[in-house]
Amino acid sequence: MLKHIHNVDKSSNRNCPIMLKHIHNVDKSSNRNCPIMLKHIHNVDKSSNRNCPIMLKHIHNVDKSSNRNCPIMLKHIHNVDKSSNRNCPIMLKHIHNVDKSSNRNCPIMLKHIHNVDKSSNRNCPIILKHIHNVDKSSNRNCPIMLKRSADDQLTCSSCDSSVISHNEKLCPCFISKHVYRISPN
Repeated sequence: MLKHIHNVDKSSNRNCPIMLKHIHNVDKSSNRNCPIMLKHIHNVDKSSNRNCPIMLKHIHNVDKSSNRNCPIMLKHIHNVDKSSNRNCPIMLKHIHNVDKSSNRNCPIMLKHIHNVDKSSNRNCPIILKHIHNVDKSSNRNCPIMLKRSADDQLTCSSCDSSVISHNEKLCPCFISKHVYRISPN
C-alpha cells in the first residue's frame, strides 16, 4: 500500500524517457501538510494496476533532478519497508540497502535500475525490502550500481578493475563515487 505519493510536479513530465509500469494503491488521504516533495514520478501506466498484489508503503524524498535523458525502465518497485523512515532527513538520490535474499522465485521483473549512488549509503536508516529479478542482460555498459550477488562481477567503468562480488570488496574508485557496470562471471 502506498501511504501516499504527494506534491508531484507533473510540469516537467513531458517527453521524459523514464517509464514506470505503475505506481498503485495510492492513499492520498494522508497527504495534507506533508513536507515531502517528489520532483516527479512520471509516465505512470495505471492501466495494468487492476488486481495487482503489490503494495508499497510509500516512496518519498525522491530527487529526480539527475534523471534527465536517462533511459530507466522500471516495471515496478514493491514491498518497500519504510518502517524506519519516520523523520528521516535523507534525500534519496539513490536506491540502497537492497536485500535480495528473498528474491528467489519472485515473478516481478525489473528491466534495470541504474545510476544508483551508494556512496552515502552507510548508516542510512532507509531500507528497501528487496528489488528482485533484475534483468542484467540489458545492463551491459550501463553505469549501474546495485547490491552485489555471488553470481555478479563488478567492473569499475573508470579504472576497469574487477571485483568479485561475494568478496564484498570495492576498488579504490568507489571512494571517488565512480560507478560500476555489472557483467556475468
